[in-house]
Amino acid sequence: MDTRLQALGLDEKEQRFYLAALELGTAPVTAIAARADVSRTNGYDLVQRLQKRGLLSQIEGEGGVRQVVAEDPSVLMGCAYHGCGVSIGAETGAQLARLAAGLDTPALPGFMRRPPPRFPLPGLRPLYLAGALTAYALKDRLS
Repeated sequence: MDTRLQALGLDEKEQRFYLAALELGTAPVTAIAARADVSRTNGYDLVQRLQKRGLLSQIEGEGGVRQVVAEDPSVLMGCAYHGCGVSIGAETGAQLARLAAGLDTPALPGFMRRPPPRFPLPGLRPLYLAGALTAYALKDRLS
């Protein structure tokens, strides 16, 4: 297994499918599934899972055949596959510097090894943020 893809939380089948998609470039699911040695039906499931992680996307190909495109993993790896890349920038920078220098890297913290949990009621996120900012501003004034 590829340790970098494993650090992103990909299991063995997801890794094989993603690497096959990278090799083939733009290709239909059936071709990628064959290259990854998974069934066509598993291939469709893997596309959905990897698409949710931002590693694959689908485009409309010639004749209406959907094509799968592997996304460049370097950006996701640079953010340690987390939606808050800015807030973990120092840790990510240190990890990437060690990798670039060819040094051993310590194990990633647990929260960086798996996707973040789904945000409850994402449409209300701006209200959550406004409430949190107001609460912290009040806390700062009272301190």
